Amino acid sequence: MGETIGPMFKWIKEKNPNVKKIAVLGPNDESGWSINAEYIFTGKKLGFEPTGEDYFERNTNDFYPVLTRILKNRPDLLALSGGTGDIGLILRQSKQMGYKGLTLTSSGHGAAQLCKVAGQNYAEGHIHIGLHILPGLIQKWHDEYVARWKDWDNRSDLATSLDLIVQAVKKADSLDTTKVRDAMETLDFVSRIANPCRFGGKARYGIAHQLLIPIFISQVKNCEDVGLALAPPVEPDPPPPEVKKK
Repeated sequence: MGETIGPMFKWIKEKNPNVKKIAVLGPNDESGWSINAEYIFTGKKLGFEPTGEDYFERNTNDFYPVLTRILKNRPDLLALSGGTGDIGLILRQSKQMGYKGLTLTSSGHGAAQLCKVAGQNYAEGHIHIGLHILPGLIQKWHDEYVARWKDWDNRSDLATSLDLIVQAVKKADSLDTTKVRDAMETLDFVSRIANPCRFGGKARYGIAHQLLIPIFISQVKNCEDVGLALAPPVEPDPPPPEVKKK
């Protein structure tokens, strides 16, 4: 998540200077622990004040107790992680409790899916990773996808990985997996969706095998994903020094 949280938090800081305090909430498992740690680590680097950190069990229906704890210090930004069902309920219940600050997830959920769970009014304004439509490559990809499948999935950007494999095979001129891997490591490749795309992440993972692609920052408006920014890929920072374990 270092590949997405950094660009998202930088955008928040630039565009929303009144955001000073953040609270983080995620599932009580390895995923939630690591993402919360990333939120806090990156937030502190950018000057945000962490005011709360909490966890929930997956498939929770009643988030009011944990939200009471996490919102008591009046954060300006609520950084979340979890499945779409969890996030939708958190959005609804936090706003029912009077929360008026920003909400953010560092992964994509799809505006239509969030609205089905949270309700349009409660999903409105949520910021997340979402493939918003732009003229050029993305518009062409969207139109071809809808023509074939009669629907749209804002996580179809995962097809970027297939583009990488195809172009690495061409560069290696081989199906030998070692040669294809070596070709990937040096490939600045062209995606059908957005560019530039490349491998990186050595400072964080010890090996440059992390796919770095432009980050689509979107906001839910009228149950659709509206683009806020297309952030260029950046090398992720080394991981947070500590991960909370419950």
